[in-house]
Formats: sequence, structure tokens, C-alpha cells
Amino acid sequence: MRGLYAFLAAIAGLVAGYVAGFAILYPFFTQVMGYHDMDGGIAMGVAFGFAPLVAVVCAIAAAVVVFRKAGGPRQRRAAGEELEGGAEN
Repeated sequence: MRGLYAFLAAIAGLVAGYVAGFAILYPFFTQVMGYHDMDGGIAMGVAFGFAPLVAVVCAIAAAVVVFRKAGGPRQRRAAGEELEGGAEN
């Protein structure tokens, strides 16, 4: 089940990373770096070059975090947490 959660987190990380990457990098290149984007070249470069890289990094990070946080019963038992419906010690 945690594999499914990690996959869904990766999809969410892809979408959020792409949107955040474009929303942060495009103003950075146009406003901070001072480039003029009269023909849309910088927007296409960010949309098809930099934003997908940010999206992949965010997807991997989200999948790893969710996969590690959604541990199975063995990991919870090793951490000292009590299992649901189990016998009390």
C-alpha cells in the first residue's frame, strides 16, 4: 500500500514541482537577470528545460518521503509504537 502512496506522491510532486519551478524560475530570469522575453524564448526554455528538471527532483523527493513515512507494521513495532488491535504488553 505504501508503494501506491509513494506513486501518488510522485505524481503530485511532478505537478507541484513543475508549477513551482515555472512560477519561480521565469520571474527570476526575466526580472532578476534582466532578460527581455519578447518572443517567448525564455518562457519556452523554462517550460521545457528547467521546470521539468525541478519537477523530477520534487517527484523523487516526495516519493521517498512518503515511502519512508508510510512504514509498515514492522517499522512501527521497531519504533516502539503499539499496533492497532494488537495485544497490549
